[in-house]
Amino acid sequence: MRTVCIAILLVAGAAEADEARETHIVTLTNGNVYYGFIESADDRLIRLELDRPWDPGRIRTINRDRIVSIDPESSRARDRRIREGWEALGREQVQTTEGKQWLPRDEVRFAQRAREMAREEREAGEGAPVDVTALEFPEVELDEAEPAPEIREEDTASFTQDMAILIDLWGLHAAISVAGLLAVTLITRYMILR
Repeated sequence: MRTVCIAILLVAGAAEADEARETHIVTLTNGNVYYGFIESADDRLIRLELDRPWDPGRIRTINRDRIVSIDPESSRARDRRIREGWEALGREQVQTTEGKQWLPRDEVRFAQRAREMAREEREAGEGAPVDVTALEFPEVELDEAEPAPEIREEDTASFTQDMAILIDLWGLHAAISVAGLLAVTLITRYMILR
């Protein structure tokens, strides 16, 4: 869960930085269209950082001979494209204490359902705090307690067999490890003394 939160914060930070730069629509001769930020351009090549907040940092180098047009993208069109991209990935934009974030749709639905259940429970009065000091617990006499189960001979035999199998398995691993270390030692000694 912590990893997901960190990834969300990184993506949100990248999205804020991207909003300050102008995006361009680059149309190629083969019909492909790329949306991004022009990082550098010369007579032959254009270096384009793709504008996909869900997959940041992708760079595309395009030969100018393959480009049909380069047009600026309006902020409204960019917002719509970004929203559609996130939604295609199964994300939903949610207002959090850190601002608006795109979270997995399933997690949003689970959180909404949990809030509804907590509200329903609170309204029903089941969520009221319980005074533990007022509770009375029945006293249990020690004579009424059940005796501990006895260990059967079959249980110890099964345990012994399991341990034998485990020792055989790890014994083989240990033998292979020792043989490998011995081989490495001999090869190293042979190479150093030679």
